[in-house]
Amino acid sequence: GGKQGMMRRFDSLLSMDQVLSSLARSNEAGGGDKQPRLVYVSSNEAGDQSGVALESAGLSAPRPASVYGTSTLLNEVLASYYHRHNGVDSVGLRIPTVFGPFSRSGSLIHDLTERIVRDAVGRDAEGVPKYHLDRDRYELPNIWSKREGAASGATEQMVYVYDVASAIVSAMQFKQPDASAPTLMRIGSKITTSMNELKERMEGYINLTDQLEPTSSTALVGASEEQPDAYLNTHPLSIYDAERDRDLIGWSHKTGLHEGTKSMLAWQILKAYPYGLPKSVPYHSAFLSILEDSRPSISYHSLPCAAGCRWEGGHPDSYSMQPDRA
Repeated sequence: GGKQGMMRRFDSLLSMDQVLSSLARSNEAGGGDKQPRLVYVSSNEAGDQSGVALESAGLSAPRPASVYGTSTLLNEVLASYYHRHNGVDSVGLRIPTVFGPFSRSGSLIHDLTERIVRDAVGRDAEGVPKYHLDRDRYELPNIWSKREGAASGATEQMVYVYDVASAIVSAMQFKQPDASAPTLMRIGSKITTSMNELKERMEGYINLTDQLEPTSSTALVGASEEQPDAYLNTHPLSIYDAERDRDLIGWSHKTGLHEGTKSMLAWQILKAYPYGLPKSVPYHSAFLSILEDSRPSISYHSLPCAAGCRWEGGHPDSYSMQPDRA
């Protein structure tokens, strides 16, 4: 947020324009059917947080605006401009809130998950990396302030990080013949929850109450129910968009909230204890259960280890990071 956020998004716009202009020059140089195309990630906030008025039946409703929502909409506008004037082919993926491992330090979900793990073992526990010097960063009011509506329990559509990666790979293989406009798809899931519900769910897992039921609706919105753009990030992915994703790129989300949240916690536990989980750790059995349950979703992906490690289970009372032998 603030001035730094504005400058970061301005740099992003410049980068988008540079990529598109490079593709335009490539098109001008010729190349037939082998012209490169761009796949880029946009956001649902381009529809409901861009500040652009919703026009319906000749009326305009005021729209909320965020720096991220406005900048992602401008990226889409740039893609459309270069398609119309230079024939640049692109595929934009509007995604909702992403959760799971490998989140960016400083983001709401990363700091919230890290806070829960560190609070469980003690903020100054021996052997656990200390909080950053700026401990105010981990106070709940400051975490909630990273996203509008988080403090009030606003519901958000969410999608798991590996599912998003799969969608990007699928989109890279898609080419729409004789497209009159650049392709834009909504990538999402039937998962809706609030940041506070996510916090309570993670705290419940650490206390071994892992049989939680989702507290929000998981049904897809009927295709006949016309939802205004303002609901794009608060409702599940519509049946129309889900079917369009399957038809165009053969994609649908696979990971549920239960599995995805546990793998997110497991990643933070492995970050806190990269050399094994000592028996002396508070909530040892709960941490061990989370790691074991998350083995399928974490085992074959890079973990936070400078040597390039894969997670391998060792002694039943300890999980260790072994060098990747592949």
